[in-house]
Amino acid sequence: MFKTALPALFLLSAFSVFGSTVGTVPCATGTLAAYESGFAPPSSGCSIGILDYSTFSYQDLQGPAISASDVLVTPGTGSNGFSFSQVGGAPFSANGDVVQFAIYYTIVIDPAPVIPGADTHLDPPVGDVSVTEYFCNDSLLRLAQTTYSCQAPASSIYSLTVTTAAPNAAITFKTPATQYETVGIVFTLDGTKGLASFDGLDTNTTVTGAAPEPASVMLVGLFMVAGGYKLKKRKN
Repeated sequence: MFKTALPALFLLSAFSVFGSTVGTVPCATGTLAAYESGFAPPSSGCSIGILDYSTFSYQDLQGPAISASDVLVTPGTGSNGFSFSQVGGAPFSANGDVVQFAIYYTIVIDPAPVIPGADTHLDPPVGDVSVTEYFCNDSLLRLAQTTYSCQAPASSIYSLTVTTAAPNAAITFKTPATQYETVGIVFTLDGTKGLASFDGLDTNTTVTGAAPEPASVMLVGLFMVAGGYKLKKRKN
């Protein structure tokens, strides 16, 4: 169902992956086209909590084109992820044809937790709708022809699918991401048998073992030093 002319590799280089932690700003609601074009220097990405997101890209795969300017990206509230909906509030839809598109991005872990899993929610689907999320942990997502895989350093590719019949899904990775994760989301609306539509997709990235920021560590250290000095002075 994919178009024949597809990029062989999503994501650019190790430098762009690890460089994305430099100069991030809080993620804000905006079009995917704005996310795709980048962030005002010196920011090279945006952050939700301790996760940094960068290298957003969009691909129209099949059917009537939906542009990146049509997709609204809303950062999660109380979660690590995004809601993807259509600008203006109308549902994504297909009727009489198949519409398929993909969104890609990178998550960099800062400073030192791990990503052990993810969950996704489709709201509310009508007809034949499916969305599959692909994950490469500490590896680059590769797309060759119609097949996704993880590029070197070799790792297992994980996938999570939600459909009209099962709009909620979660996954636990056998091997968590410890440095970064590349993500691809493929949306498919098959309207050949009638209307297929959905309002939005909510994604969430699980984070565990989060380490405190360096500034917090320093502050705790200063309190400990001050407390120790005070206790020693009191003993004297």
